[in-house]
This record gives sequence, structure tokens and C-alpha cells, in this order.
Amino acid sequence: MMNRDHDPIVKAVVIIVACIAAIIMVCAECALLPRYGWLWLILLLVLAVAIIFCTGVIIRAWRQGRGGKR
Repeated sequence: MMNRDHDPIVKAVVIIVACIAAIIMVCAECALLPRYGWLWLILLLVLAVAIIFCTGVIIRAWRQGRGGKR
């Protein structure tokens, strides 16, 4: 059977890395299609909220001792 990692810190870090990659892609798209500025701002806002949420998950997991201890 496959051993799945249910560590919330690992999951949150993966989501943060994906959000950073998405932010880079949104910035490139914004350079190509600047007339959709409101759309890019909304997407960047959603990605920023996801990063903030994941940072909170990491902090809570670290304080509760669920992350990093094996």
C-alpha cells in the first residue's frame, strides 16, 4: 500500500509553491493582456488569500506539534 503523507505543513507548503508559480504566470498574462486588469487583480487577490491561509495553517500546525515531528 502507498504511504500517504497527511502532514498539514507539507500540504500547505506545496500549495504555497503552487500559488507562487501561479502568481508568476498571472503576471506574465497581465503583461500580454493588460486590458483585463481587473481580472488579474482578482486572481492575484485570490492567490494572496490562499498563501495567507496556508501560512496560518503552518503556524497552527507548528504550535500544536503536528508538523515536523516524526
